[in-house]
Amino acid sequence: MLEHKFPPIPDSCTSKLGKRITISPNPARSTFAVIGPWTGNGHLSLVDLRGRLLLSKTFTGAEVLTELDPSIPSGVYLVKIQTEDGAVCMAKLVLLSTK
Repeated sequence: MLEHKFPPIPDSCTSKLGKRITISPNPARSTFAVIGPWTGNGHLSLVDLRGRLLLSKTFTGAEVLTELDPSIPSGVYLVKIQTEDGAVCMAKLVLLSTK
């Protein structure tokens, strides 16, 4: 049997920011906030572990409040932040069912 080993997903920014981001609450149910070291505008994406885009939004400021569609099932997701200065930040989000 062939096993794939994937590197862990860092909860950090891969740029000159070099600092961690915070997702709260995590696990989340209907909303979550992402707080990071960036300023200005950016883009948030929520993708599942198969790479499917479930949510996409633009934001301004260091705190991004996001409401989730109740049809998104429970599971582990990736939150990706791209800032206007080129920083890319990723973190894991655990989503619990609202039902």
